[in-house]
Amino acid sequence: MKPAPHFEAWPLRPPPQYQRWLVGGLVVLAVVGCVGVLLRPWMERWLPLLGVLALVAWLLALLLRVLLYRFNRHNAECYGVAAREVEQRWWSRHRQQAALVELVLLGPACSLPEHRAGLFKAENKPPQAVDHDGGQVLRFSQVLAKGQGERERQLAKRLVLQLQAQCTEPFTEPLLRCYWQGSSESWQVFAKEMQRCFKLALPPQPLPWQGLDSLDAAIDDLHQAGADALVLCAGCESLPGRKDSPTPAGEAALLWLLGKTGGVRIARGEAFVKGTDSLPEVAGRALRQAGLEHQAKVCASFAPAPAELDWRALQPAPTLNFGELNRLEAMLSLSLAAAHTQLDAQPVAWLASDPSCTLALGVVTPDDPIC
Repeated sequence: MKPAPHFEAWPLRPPPQYQRWLVGGLVVLAVVGCVGVLLRPWMERWLPLLGVLALVAWLLALLLRVLLYRFNRHNAECYGVAAREVEQRWWSRHRQQAALVELVLLGPACSLPEHRAGLFKAENKPPQAVDHDGGQVLRFSQVLAKGQGERERQLAKRLVLQLQAQCTEPFTEPLLRCYWQGSSESWQVFAKEMQRCFKLALPPQPLPWQGLDSLDAAIDDLHQAGADALVLCAGCESLPGRKDSPTPAGEAALLWLLGKTGGVRIARGEAFVKGTDSLPEVAGRALRQAGLEHQAKVCASFAPAPAELDWRALQPAPTLNFGELNRLEAMLSLSLAAAHTQLDAQPVAWLASDPSCTLALGVVTPDDPIC
């Protein structure tokens, strides 16, 4: 993502010291008078002219100094106005958001929208891990297939079936873009099922989900398109158990339909690069981007939030309900923030790793935020 524009201050000239100029003019006149007295026998006729020329030269020098000062201040003012306009245009675009029109979230502890409330209650019993290939795994109970590849393909199919159950109206316009996080084989199953259920032809090769860069491009596309335009973002992942992992391997599938209006608001997000950026400043910029004056209530993240942020992590931890994931963690963190916002009508932050930076962070706000 492009950084916010920064403009150095215009170099300002100091204002003229009129008292010094006045003293200087008197000194010039005194010098001309003394020279006139000393040289009077030889150049009496030219003395008045010399006095006038000295006075005119002093006045012209003062006028030039005043003009340089005034032009400098005028240029500084014009530069400041132009810089503010550029900054305002940048922030106007940077604050554009997407509406989450539809969210589908499948995992070991969630298969229906009404299950999402349980993801945020500590008293709810998390799903039980089972042994698989010598390691602990958490599995989506409605998929009975064995093997990572086959489970991902079945998850992709279940994703479309759940979307059909939640979204009964057909798509009125083609999708602007399709982003996918997962294998090409699971995408083919997903596209085939979308064609069967919604009579919607998806591209043979979707755009790979690249975190903040993809979210940024999707929001740009939505704000350049019509009011009913949609962007599809989806993915699925199933990890095999590992003997050396203390956390059970998980699996999940998710889908977003992003539009201009009609759901909780997803901001573009901010990028933090270790060694270059200050994390508290980046977090403050994320709040400013979302139009918030105060810190978000909680933060959805699979990894513990850095101590510098002083953010309260979402409880219970997402790994208890979804297990350990790899490529889908970032999208799932944002999905959990959106689900929490839908239920609580309060802003929720999200934090995740990103291909383009050390950490990506952003804020999801209600459609009509109570801030």
